[in-house]
Amino acid sequence: MNPAEFISVGARVVGIGPAGARSAVSRAYYGAFHEALAFLQKIGCAPSANGSAHSSVPQFLCCTTNDNARDAGYLLSDLHSDRVRADYRLDKPAADAMSFGRNGIEAAYKICELLAALDTVCKDPAVVDKIRAEISALKVKIQGL
Repeated sequence: MNPAEFISVGARVVGIGPAGARSAVSRAYYGAFHEALAFLQKIGCAPSANGSAHSSVPQFLCCTTNDNARDAGYLLSDLHSDRVRADYRLDKPAADAMSFGRNGIEAAYKICELLAALDTVCKDPAVVDKIRAEISALKVKIQGL
């Protein structure tokens, strides 16, 4: 399945009331998350496929010195927080707003744009090697704590 389909579904449901706005954010997050995970898999740096991947994927992107990776990682982390708010914080009426859903969709598209730009620069093996080394250093640091 193409992860971008999640984002497309979110864009279609965003205007269907509070549940649509919340669902849009959730779908946007999962689309962007799977795009980021696919990038990390492509360069051989994917985290374990378990619940911790939701924090590891943005951490891995954020730890690099590549602007596109870092920006994508920070946006993904923020979108994850919004997804949690959308799915679990039903007492937060701000998540019911169509603008909340639209912002989530826009963030997901931006993450995908950043990942596409990152993929382009990763045609240079030196860039990939540097990103791998930065992620490996983070893994060592995390395991050492």
